[in-house]
Amino acid sequence: MKVLVLAILLSVAAVHRVSGRSGGAPLEACVTLTPQHGGNLPQMTPSPHVVDLSDFNITKDEDGNLTIYYTPDTMYAITLVATGEGMFSDVFRGFLLQGRTYADDTVVGTFMAPPLGALYRLSSCARSDGSVTHNSGVGKENITIYWMSPSSGTGPIYFGHAFVWRFSTFWADISTMPLLEVGGDNQIPDDDNNQIPDDDNNQIPDDDINNQIPDNGNGSAAGQR
Repeated sequence: MKVLVLAILLSVAAVHRVSGRSGGAPLEACVTLTPQHGGNLPQMTPSPHVVDLSDFNITKDEDGNLTIYYTPDTMYAITLVATGEGMFSDVFRGFLLQGRTYADDTVVGTFMAPPLGALYRLSSCARSDGSVTHNSGVGKENITIYWMSPSSGTGPIYFGHAFVWRFSTFWADISTMPLLEVGGDNQIPDDDNNQIPDDDNNQIPDDDINNQIPDNGNGSAAGQR
C-alpha cells in the first residue's frame, strides 16, 4: 500500500499517526493504491466505505446482476460514501481514487479541479488530474467529485481506490466492478465477470437502476445522459 530525532517533533508524529497523511496520499501510493502508513497493513475485511456509481448508466438483469456503462467524453458525479454500517464506518479521513483501464491499469479520465474549500485535491501523481485524494484529515461522511470519462476506444475501465479511517486502519487497492464503454469494444478476460449482485462494494440505489440501455440507431448502446 518514515525516524524523528528532535523531541519537539514527537508530539507532531503522534498526531500524524492518528490522522494518517492529512495532506493527501503520497506519490508511492499512486501505483499501488496502498497508503504508506509505516508497518501497518491494510484491512482484509470489505471496506465500509463505498464508491457511489449511480450517476452512470446502469442495467439490471432478472438475476439481480448489474452492468454499468459510461459514455465517452461525458461528465459524471462520483460520490465517496461512509456507509455507517459496521465498525469504522462512521467517516473516512483519507482516500485515493483513480479511473483505470481494465486491460492494463492505465490511468484514464479527468477529474475536475475542486471548488474552493473542498476537502479533496488533485493528486501529485504523474497525471495530476487523473487522481484525487484528501487534503484534510477531518472526518468525511461523503464527498462528490466530478470526472470526465475518456475518449472513445478506451474500452472497459474501473475505479481503483483506497480509504483511510485512521493511520492504522485502512483499506487498500480496491477495485469497483468494470464499467463498459457505450458502443465500445468491451472485451474482458474470461476469468472476470462484468456483472455483480447489488450487494457488492458499489453503492447503487435501486431507483437509479435502468433496466435497458437505449439503442442509438446503429445497434450499439447509447448513453442516457
